Amino acid sequence: MKKLIICCLIVFIGSCKSKKETEADPDYSSRFVGDYWTNTVNGTNSTAQDWKVTSLGKNLLGINYTINYTFREQGKEIKSVEIYKLTKVTVVDSLTFRINEDAELSDDGVTKVRKVEADGVRYTDAANKSNIGITLKFTDPGGASSMSDFLIFKKK
Repeated sequence: MKKLIICCLIVFIGSCKSKKETEADPDYSSRFVGDYWTNTVNGTNSTAQDWKVTSLGKNLLGINYTINYTFREQGKEIKSVEIYKLTKVTVVDSLTFRINEDAELSDDGVTKVRKVEADGVRYTDAANKSNIGITLKFTDPGGASSMSDFLIFKKK
């Protein structure tokens, strides 16, 4: 009798297993779309940085990234503008995205290419505003030089 009960339990448990259904991969790109900004100051130098984030497809973002530099030294002010066009930003899940591309860059009107790498995390602050925390790494062609910076972009 015990063997019959055990056999029935095994059959019952085996039949209760759900078949893995393939779930459609949700599109989270719309959660990141919008305009973001951040400003940084280092002594007499400053940057004003803007992002215009658009959806380019399912879990794919485009970012037009503008950096306005202002350098002040010995009474002189020098301004410079860099504009990146990021077109292969992949959304990992509802809170994170990844940048890993050789991006076209306009550096004061001169077209260049620079490697941009980052993992960004979207979060909501205490004021219920959407922000993105990100460490950006920029590498010149051939790895000649690189720099990285942690930034918090706030949604406009």
